[in-house]
Amino acid sequence: MLINVDLSYDLDDFAAEAEQVQNLRRGFEQNGFLTLTGHGISAERKAEMLKLSRAFFANKELKDATDLERSPLGRGYEKPTSYEYKESFMTGLELADNHPYVQAGLPFHGKNQWPEEQSDLQGFKEKLLSYQADMLAITAKVNRLLSLSLGQDAETINDRVTVPHCMLRLLHYRKNNQQENGIAPHTDWGCLSLIIQDENAGLEILDKAGQWQLIVPAEDQMVVNVGNIAEILSGGHYPSTLHRVAGNLDKDRYSIAFFCDLDYFSSLKPLTGLKEGWHRYEQELDRPCLDDLAKMTVADYVCLMHERDFELTVDRPILSDKKIEQIQKLAKQRLTKNVRGQKRRSALKWNIS
Repeated sequence: MLINVDLSYDLDDFAAEAEQVQNLRRGFEQNGFLTLTGHGISAERKAEMLKLSRAFFANKELKDATDLERSPLGRGYEKPTSYEYKESFMTGLELADNHPYVQAGLPFHGKNQWPEEQSDLQGFKEKLLSYQADMLAITAKVNRLLSLSLGQDAETINDRVTVPHCMLRLLHYRKNNQQENGIAPHTDWGCLSLIIQDENAGLEILDKAGQWQLIVPAEDQMVVNVGNIAEILSGGHYPSTLHRVAGNLDKDRYSIAFFCDLDYFSSLKPLTGLKEGWHRYEQELDRPCLDDLAKMTVADYVCLMHERDFELTVDRPILSDKKIEQIQKLAKQRLTKNVRGQKRRSALKWNIS
């Protein structure tokens, strides 16, 4: 059974926050996964989002029209493949053409691809973007606990999220599919992943004994897991654990995953001392030492992952430190947050377009 973190406490209740910091630490040290309650996404909201997802995946015309190959950012509808039978629809941050990160030519930043609105998909774009904004706020609160668990100031990780590099992904797994994998065993690239599921189980994690353990869905729970970036920030203390959805489910399964990383320019330098014997990313990235990893940015890492997993070279601009500082300053000016003096005691809000 996964350890649970309850976010329903008031941010002025330091004792309650400290208790949840300990729960997060135990859950992430145990296997890199935990459950989340008190997140504020009601059962009705969850049902609405899953219903919207079902309507989209039932519409072949809209899926074909939003094929991700039509998007320069790789956003839109993803078909099943010969090795994974899942289908998905992916959206990132909706950034205007005049956003400083878009104008600077940064990869992975820009506009999404949206289906035409139909009767069963009314408000599709608005509902997905609203849900994405709420997930950013939830992630900001989890980031506080993560920072505190690593012995840092509560806002250390949130301060590395000027313009969050994130992705919202609707997922559908067809029943009685004979392929081996819905999603093959993998770890997530990013920092944190937050997942809601329908009532049909399918997500499995690989425990320390090398056994696949099924995560049974609960209506009021999200599942949260450590991604590769969070493992790096934790110095290897919090593992980015292999997980999968196996093949041949007896019922159709729907889930919605939200992946939230740091800012494109953020450092991957670990926030705490390295776990003894931790050398995973020296091997995975073919790097000579973890000191080099600590000098990398999110952009360096994500581009390496594209090269490793997709054999794609990502074109990105070479920017001076002065230029980076300038565009980050411009991006911060567009950022709507709570009053700075109140920021430490409240969840962050983003309006980044």
